[in-house]
Amino acid sequence: MLASGNVAFGAQEGNTGSLAQTLGEKIKTVFSLDVSVIARSLAEVKSMVDANPFADIVVTKQTRLYVTFLAENSQSSLKIPYESPQNGFTILSVSDSEVCSVLTLTPQSGTIQAMDILEKEFGKSTTARRWYTISRMAQTQGKVAGEQTQGRTAVGPYPILGRPVIKSPASGTVPG
Repeated sequence: MLASGNVAFGAQEGNTGSLAQTLGEKIKTVFSLDVSVIARSLAEVKSMVDANPFADIVVTKQTRLYVTFLAENSQSSLKIPYESPQNGFTILSVSDSEVCSVLTLTPQSGTIQAMDILEKEFGKSTTARRWYTISRMAQTQGKVAGEQTQGRTAVGPYPILGRPVIKSPASGTVPG
């Protein structure tokens, strides 16, 4: 596990969607947690960093740059760029698998409000990371895990990612 709370590991080259599904099933079996697992290859993370969707953003102490990873392809119909009514949150771009957004902290607009907008538009099976974390993952991945990673990176703190559903024999199913 990296200090950012993300997990890096080696896996055979293949579909990251099927890798995420396999990991999710294993977490459910071993820990009795029903979670969405989101996996990205190191090449995908590096490609995103190389494209730098935030290149034109002036960053201040109040600025937060986020990448929200989607477990399922986006079905969003938002007009991009989207600006929240409070003008503190902007969605810069949306792809099938990621949303890039900028939050400017104000008394009316904070992280919770931004995450509420993202959840409403893209669902609960997402996980957001600050751009700095994504950049560090791309820069240090090979150094952290060496050859063992074989080009695969998992994005998300496991086993709890997003909003897990914890199953307890005594209480049934409880949202986490």
